[in-house]
Amino acid sequence: MAAHPPIACDHQSVPSEQFMNIGIQALAHDQVGEICDLFATVYGHPIDLAHWNWKYLEGPRIGSVNLVALTEQGECIGHIGASVFPGIGQKSAYAMAQICDVMVRRDVRGGVGDHSVYPLLVRALQKELLAKFSNVFAYGFPGDRPFRLGERLGFYRFIYRCEMFQISHSVRPAAQAMRWSVRPSDWDADCMDRLWRKHSSSDRPLQVSRTGAYMNWRYRGCPGRTYQVWILRSFFRDVGWLVTCAQPDGVIQVVDALIPSVEAAAGAGAALGRALIDSGMPMPVTVTSWMREFAPDGHQTPIIATEFKVGQWNDHIRAPDFQPGDTDVY
Repeated sequence: MAAHPPIACDHQSVPSEQFMNIGIQALAHDQVGEICDLFATVYGHPIDLAHWNWKYLEGPRIGSVNLVALTEQGECIGHIGASVFPGIGQKSAYAMAQICDVMVRRDVRGGVGDHSVYPLLVRALQKELLAKFSNVFAYGFPGDRPFRLGERLGFYRFIYRCEMFQISHSVRPAAQAMRWSVRPSDWDADCMDRLWRKHSSSDRPLQVSRTGAYMNWRYRGCPGRTYQVWILRSFFRDVGWLVTCAQPDGVIQVVDALIPSVEAAAGAGAALGRALIDSGMPMPVTVTSWMREFAPDGHQTPIIATEFKVGQWNDHIRAPDFQPGDTDVY
């Protein structure tokens, strides 16, 4: 995973005159190595072929799109990608397209005219998504600068700025301790499918379908990261889950949570905190989440939850509530 929110490019450099005729095409298999090298240059840390394939080819996806910008000499100077998974919102099916790895080589950045690399890539992706997927909702998580550029060009629309909330777990009343508990699990796909079916049958905001297959791909199969899933229980019945990951600073982050109700959040957070302590984790344990149900106050992150325009804006549906695991960062 990336160690920081993906910042596409600063677009302040002057484009080189030698790159005036740029072609956009689908990423070919023999170009993946070159794009992985571009990724390392743009983001400052490497990505290998196994991670790239996991990100764009594996899991219960309904498709993916990878487009590259090429010079007349065939050099890859830019890329834009989308991973598309089944989703559901307000009991309707959607294609959920996460926009990732928007990157342009430094010496050809700059300019936002019709024939500049960045707008060419974005418009080509819009066309591909519109042609391949019906009822599509496209989204991403840019930082401030790339968001402002995309908004100015009409590609991005602000949903909200993601916030981080610290989960309190200091004391649990006896009644709360009896009602809510968590148990570590081993990514039981059948259990997750049962919980997801119950959860998705209600009228909830738009989100990727968190089936057992999706959860196993996204977390259990993720290269280079270790996640723990905890099954949330109420009076000894399985009712949801929490997925945690230790961050480099020692903070335990809830990257994914399936919580049956707002009322359940406080009990779930307290139960998770006590389970982490009981597992031998040294005190104090700091646990965080993007879900505001866990805490009254949070602090803003540099990440902006963003709709990516495909055909038209999705004004008719309730906007998603994203979690860290919805990004390609955590």
